[in-house]
Parts: sequence; C-alpha cells; structure tokens
Amino acid sequence: MVNEERIKELKLLLKDIFQFENKDLDFGIYRIINLKKKEISEFIDHELFEIISEGIKTVDSSTEIQKNLEALKKEIESTFGCDIQQAKTKYAETPKVKAYLDKEEELKITDKENDIEEEIYDDIINFFSRYYDKGDFISKRRYSKENKYAIPYNGEEVYLYWANNDQYYIKTAENFKTYSFKAGDIKVDFEIVSEDVDVEKNNIKDSEKKFFIFNDAEYEPTKKFLQVKFGYRGLTSDEDEAISEMTYKKGIGKDEVNQYNLHKIQERIGIYGLSNLQKKHIKMDGEKSESSELEWHLNKYTTKNTSDYFIHKDLKKFLTQELDFYIKNELLHIDDIDSREDLTISLNRVKVCKQISLKIIDFLAQVENFQKKLWEKKKFVISTNYCITLDYINEICYSEILRNKDQLEEWKKLYSFDVEREVQKLKGKLTEIGKSDDDKKIELLKQNPTLVIDTKFYDIDTKYQILSEIDNLCEKTTGILINSENYQALNLLQNKYRNKIKCCYIDPPYNTGSSKILYKNSFEHSSWLSLIENRITLVKSLLRQDGIFETAIDDYEFAKLKLICDKVFGMENRVGTITVVHNPGGRHDDKFIATAHEYTLVYVNQLDSAIMFNLELEDKDVESFKFQDEKGNYRLREFRRSGSHSTRKDRPNMWYPIYIDITNKKISLSKKEGYLELLPIDPKGIERVWRWGSESLSNRIDDIIVDINRDGTPLLKVKDYLHRKEGIKPKSVWNKAKYSAALGTNLLTNMLGESNLFSYPKSVETVRDAIIMGASIEDTVIDFFAGSGTTGHAVLKLNKDDNGNRKFILVEMGQYFDTVLKSRILKVIYSDNWKNGKPLDNNGSKKQIIKYQTLEQYEDSLNNIDFKEPNKLAIESKDYKIKYMLDFESRDNNVFLNLDSLSNPFEYKLKVENNNEMKELNIDLIETFNYIAGIDVKSIQKKKDQEVDYIIVKGQRNEKEVIVIWRNKSDAFDPKQDKEFVQKEILTEVYDEILVNGNSLIPDAKSVDEIFKANMFGGYNV
Repeated sequence: MVNEERIKELKLLLKDIFQFENKDLDFGIYRIINLKKKEISEFIDHELFEIISEGIKTVDSSTEIQKNLEALKKEIESTFGCDIQQAKTKYAETPKVKAYLDKEEELKITDKENDIEEEIYDDIINFFSRYYDKGDFISKRRYSKENKYAIPYNGEEVYLYWANNDQYYIKTAENFKTYSFKAGDIKVDFEIVSEDVDVEKNNIKDSEKKFFIFNDAEYEPTKKFLQVKFGYRGLTSDEDEAISEMTYKKGIGKDEVNQYNLHKIQERIGIYGLSNLQKKHIKMDGEKSESSELEWHLNKYTTKNTSDYFIHKDLKKFLTQELDFYIKNELLHIDDIDSREDLTISLNRVKVCKQISLKIIDFLAQVENFQKKLWEKKKFVISTNYCITLDYINEICYSEILRNKDQLEEWKKLYSFDVEREVQKLKGKLTEIGKSDDDKKIELLKQNPTLVIDTKFYDIDTKYQILSEIDNLCEKTTGILINSENYQALNLLQNKYRNKIKCCYIDPPYNTGSSKILYKNSFEHSSWLSLIENRITLVKSLLRQDGIFETAIDDYEFAKLKLICDKVFGMENRVGTITVVHNPGGRHDDKFIATAHEYTLVYVNQLDSAIMFNLELEDKDVESFKFQDEKGNYRLREFRRSGSHSTRKDRPNMWYPIYIDITNKKISLSKKEGYLELLPIDPKGIERVWRWGSESLSNRIDDIIVDINRDGTPLLKVKDYLHRKEGIKPKSVWNKAKYSAALGTNLLTNMLGESNLFSYPKSVETVRDAIIMGASIEDTVIDFFAGSGTTGHAVLKLNKDDNGNRKFILVEMGQYFDTVLKSRILKVIYSDNWKNGKPLDNNGSKKQIIKYQTLEQYEDSLNNIDFKEPNKLAIESKDYKIKYMLDFESRDNNVFLNLDSLSNPFEYKLKVENNNEMKELNIDLIETFNYIAGIDVKSIQKKKDQEVDYIIVKGQRNEKEVIVIWRNKSDAFDPKQDKEFVQKEILTEVYDEILVNGNSLIPDAKSVDEIFKANMFGGYNV
C-alpha cells in the first residue's frame, strides 16, 4: 500500500518550502504564494498524491501476481499430472512452466519493491531537504557516502566558485537595516545596531547561528516615536537559557527568539501604554491577523532579513542536474548489486524517484522562475523631477517661483536663503525709484544664479513649461540621481547607456563593521560575492571599450573581490591596485595591526582600447604656472619645438610659415601686407617644427603671444595652461593628507550642519583623483553605491576647476537619499564653502540640471501582482498548475506592462510601499520608455487639444531623429481630430521615426507597444 505517513512527511516539507504555516507572511513572494495558496495546496495535497500513486504502482500488485500464479499452478498440475515442484524440474522448457517461473521472479521483485517503497520516499525527502534553506535553494553538491563536496568544473585554469554562484542576491543592507511602520499615530523604527564589546566577550553559544536580539527601546512621547534596536548575532548562554525557559523548547529558532524579543520590548515600553501596538494587525487583503501590530511587524522584519535572499537563475536546470548527480552517486550503488534481480529493483527505484522528483522540480521551478521574471524585468520609473539652477530658468517664471511657498521654504532649509531677509539687504544697492518689492525680489534671484528650483514643488503644466524652455535636455543634464536598489537601476540603464559610460567608481559595503551586509547563516562571503558579481556584470556592459572600472575595498573582502573582478573583466584587464592611506593614525579597535589603508582595484574594459589619464601636477610644478587669464593659470613656452623628433624631417606637416605683425603683435596663417614671415628655424639654423599643426593653431590662435628677443627678432610663445597639462602617472600608493577619510566626515558635517547622518564618507579628493584617472572633461561617471554622494560632489568640483562637462549617474537606495545625497548635491551647486550647514558664499556651479528619479522595486512588483481566473481550456491543459499557472494568470497585470492601459499613459498606476504604507501612484511611463527605447532626449513639452493632453518627446534613438507622442485616449478621443492636431501643431519637422502610444491615423507613426514589450524583459534588444 502507498505509505501515507511518508507522503505526509513529503507534503509537510513542500509546505515548509512555501511557508504555509506562517499565515502572517503577507509580503514578497509569500504574498504571491498566499494568493495562490488554494492551487498550491491542491497540487501538494491531491495532484502530487496522484503522481506518486502513478509512479509507485505496487498497490495490491503482489496479490494480483499471486492469483495469477495460483491459476497457472492448477493448470500445470492438471496438464502434466504432477505437482508444481516436479513440473518445474521435468518441464522447465515448456511455455506454461516458463511463464510460471517468470511470474515467480516478478513476485519476488515486487515483494522487494514493496519493501523499498519507504526508501523511495526517503530518497525524495532527503534530496529536496538537502538543498532547501529558508526560502532558497543553495548549491550543496556531494559525492560518495562520506558527503564530500564537488563543484561543477570544466577545466578552466583558474576557476572561482561560491555557494550562490548561480543566483541573484536580492537583499541589500540599507533596505533592511532600518524598518519603519505606523500603528495608529505612533511611528515605529526597528534598527540594527552595533552592540557593546561586552556582548562579544560574553559566551556566545553558536556564533554561526545568528538571530535578531532585542537591544534597547526608546520612546519620545512628544513625537510619538518608538525606536527599537536589535543586535544581529549568536545567542549568549544566558539568552539561550532564558528563551528555553520561556518557550519550553530546547531547539531554538527564529520564532522562539521573537517570542523572547516581544516580551522584552513590551516589558521595556509597557509604562507608556502604547495600546495601538497591541491591536490586531490588518493585512493587505483586509483580513485581521491573529498577531498584534508589534508582533506582526517583528515577525515580518526578522523573516525578511533571514529568508529569501536569493533567486536562482535556472532552478530547474540546477535541481535536475543535482538530481542526476544524487542518483548516480548516492542511490545507484553498483558495488552493492549482486544479481539481475537487485539491478532491476535498483533501476525501478531510481526511475520512480526521478519521475516524482522531476514533477516536484517543475512546480518549484515555476515559482522560482516567476520571481526571476519579476526581478529581471525592467522596472518602471515611479517619479521624475528636476533640480535646475535659476540661470537656466526664463525670467518670466521668476514671479511664479517667488509665489511658491514650498520652494521658498526649501531654499531656507538648504541654503539658509530667506527671500524676505535677503531683499532687505539689497536696499541701498538698488535704485529705489520704480522698483517695487517684487522687482527687488526678481533682481535678487538674478544675483543668485546658483539657487536651484525643484520641479516637485510645481504643478505638471509649470513643470513642463520649465522643461520646454531647455533644448538638448539630456546633454545639459549634469547628473542623474536614482533612488533604487542598484541592480534594478543598472538593469533599466542598459538600453540607453550601453557602451556609453567612461568610468565607474564604486565604494561598496566592505562587509566589515557598519558596512557588513546581512547574510544567511554560514553564507557571509558567498552572499557578498553574489551581491557584487550580479551588479558589476551589469555595469561592465555600460562601459565603453575604453572604459575604466575602479572599486574601493579593504582587506576583509579584497582577495575575493579581486577574483570576482578577474572573472567579470578578465585578469588581463586588471591594470593595478592602489593602496590609499585614508586613516594615517590607524584603526584603534584592530586587535593586532592598526589598519591605516584601503585599496582601489582598477580594471579596464578592453586593454587594447583603454584610455587612462594622469593625475594633476604636484604643488612644486604648479608654482611655475604664474600667469593667469580667464581660462586659468598658465606659463609661457616657446612655440618652436626643440629636442628629439622636432626637426622638419621628423614632422614635415608641422613645418609651415607664420606671419607676424611685430608692431601690433598679431599673427596670421595667411600672408598679409606688412607682416613678417617666420619659420621655425633655431639660432643654429636647424629647421625645426612648430608645436602644433596649422589647423590646431587656427583653433587656438589666441593662445599664442608675440615676444621680441633682445636682438629685436620676433619670438612666438604659447600659453601652456595648467588645466591642459597631462600631469603625473598615478602611483600605486596614495599617501597624502588630502586622502584622509576624516576630511570627508568633516566636510559632510559642515555641509549638512549635523554629524552622524552618514557613516564614513570618502574624502572628496580621493574620489576626485579616481575620476581624473578614469574620465576626461566630456565623459560620464557612474557610481551605483553612491552613499552620501561624494562621487557627484567630486564631478561638480572637477567641472568647476577645469570648465569640464563631465556627467554623473548616482544610484542609492538608502533612506538618506533625500536627506543626505540629494541635499549634498544641491548644496554643492549653490556654494563650494559651508560651515555648520550654512553657505559662506553663493559661488557654486552655474548652469546645472540634476534629474532625480525613484524606481519601482522588486518588492513593489511582488505587491502589485494579482491573478485572473483562468479559462476552462487553460485549467484542463496538461501540467497547467505545475508549469504555467503563475505566468498565464498574471500576464495582463500592470507590473508586466498592460498594453490596454497605455491608452491613458498619464494614469498608469502601481501600488508602491513606503515605510510599510501602501499608496497607489501614477508612474512615469514616459521616462520609463525613454530608458527602455534608448532615447537621448533633446526636448520635452506638453500641449493640449480640447480634452486631450499631449506630451511630446524629441530626441535621438539608434542615431536617428525620433519623436514620441503620448496622449490620453478617453472615450471621447477622436482619431481624426488627433491626426489633424498632431500634423498641424506637433509634426512641424521631419523625423526618421514617429512613435505614439496605441493606434493612430497619424501617417508613418508606429506604436510604442512593440518596443516597450520587447525590451521590458531580458537584455539589450532595441
């Protein structure tokens, strides 16, 4: 009979994988599982039973075979007139006796197969238990009975493999270190803190098994704010004993620790009577939880941090390969097979085990692939706004700006710039006659061109009015700030920026101290390696062939990071390692050696194409550039070349006459009356050459000075500008005071007016020199671990120093995106000099545009999924629930681009979670499409025709001129009127490509739908 107990055990394993017992897991993939719980339960409780029953066909088979044998026996004994034993000896070659002997053999095998049925269940349960680890399937290859490990290896000379090598790492430290929610009018923060050294010295029972342990709680009644702090570590012996006594369990897990945490928190805050925290939590589906608000969020917080860290890139392939490996090395033991009968039984056991396991693998792979699809899809831009300096804004808008209270408050907050106060200072400096207060305020704005307006404070029409005044918008945008998990941002950037970025500089979490990422037990380094590898693989495709990749790191992960970068970029493209002395005094909390340095690993994308630049001149060299003009400091050098390779024979193209007006000290490349011809012949009569060719001289003729020698002969000198010097080749050790990390901390404190808003910011000078090495004055720099924004600060500083036009893209997901990163960039633009959060001048960077955006996140994608009822044909399809259910029933969801909803692109909505509050927001389809279609925007504007709003994007795509016309198509939308308006008011120029949302009568127009859908998933496919 089918073993009911073993089937029950297998079902419990699968339900554990899907976390069925925890009803309060109303987030992430568990929310998807909850939505499909009925169908998943149906598979586990019923369809799986049928699969197993089909696989193990031994039910009552012995009885049937025995009946057949008894019938054959009677027939044989009747035919041959002797008992069966005699017949088996005398008539063994006859067909009837042969059939009887075969049935006997079949009965023996069947009896043995009945005996091994339980072993088959053990095989299946052991296999899936082996790889499952709290929401993930982790690679744990084993061979032989001693459970040794093996890795997939194809004969490479050097091969790097780690436990999560074939998975996406979906956690990020900043997303989960702090967790916030509201219970009524009370705001609660859960936060991980570094605990006192005393805890580490205590007797940690198992340092590998980590839990969230209550540390402290503080409540501010006036602000109604509760902060709960946790450590993340192993349990001390005292804690282990206390939890065991409280829960009556010796085997302690997350649930038992949370029970202890809940008791400690309530004990600590009980005096405040925070009744809202004791109310039952209401889940997203409106159902009331059995848990209180505090207990529910505590469970969610700890579960999010301790499960579901990875998404397998190909779970079906992985588990299928592992199953074959498992069968060959642990089930099919050739040495133990002594007979054909044993071989038959063993092969049947393997066949049944594999047949059942493959069905389970298909089902698990469906869920994993659904997660993978959500992870890999290009994420929507939730919102886009611009911060623009006043010198880009038409003065017509100044009056409206001055009426915008939110904008004026922002200036007070950022710049301590109070319009009313500042206008009083103008009295006496402006002519009072004919000057109203409004006129004075407008004059005030003109005197502060580095003040920045933020389009988030203006209505949609004003926003597009401002943007429509700016031509070549992408080109003039200095920086892009993206508030997003960095994998999602890098993935969205692929189509627009592939092979366009010159330099990537990152300062990732070092996995030590405060930057240590959260990780699954025993997978600290493996988690970190997957985090880094997933992301640098994406950024490599964004780099130009001559691109440079630079990453800071310390000793803890240096060796492993080097191997990862070797794997992604190739060892041949590693050009060096820089040791940066960033803490000259050494780290005092180091046990043996006080660390004073960190590293910067430097790679090029393609060695043959790579271009790296020298650093700036040393102080002693700079002193020789004693002259100055509007272009900067310079020194004078003779324009006639000397030294090696300086003769006419060496460089014939640089031998040509220059004509000089000695009186007016002017020069010309063409012969003029009264001008003296001058050739590059030195005093010894040797025919030399000029430093530049004639075309270069024509372009920079203002840089040439006519001087007169003592003997009265003319001499040409060239202005050798400091900013044009090639500088000094970077050395492998950077040991100057300007690289000290303390400077980064002090600078940020002075800019923001508060300390401890961000831990360990880099010195701007360290990042500045790294950028000088990797990018010229027209290049783009990306930093996808942007932190406090030091990279953006360094780019702005460099551009101001050398009149450069570098651009930057910063990606950061931390909660300090607005309070630190964005604020810092806007402050740098206004002024270079700050003290206690206040500017010392307004001499910042003029003509700046900063675009900042928020992206849909993986958790948002999960939270927006719902499933439509399938039709009868789908349900009756073979393996529907096992393989196709999730994809089929979610295909029209907004997360996956609902083409029907593109008819009104300005009302395309997603539910977005912020601090555990869910809000339905309009997303920015226009900006999302610009990324996905790879459009470099030249201009964007808004028009209106009757009830139809139009937003028009003009730009370049695939080196072709393109226009994208977005319009809302309500029920009253008239295609003919639409065509007439577009042709008359919008298509006033010729374009290579005309794109519109939805269908239209506009001649030669193509729908955006096809491009959008084709590029929403997968790689580069515009």
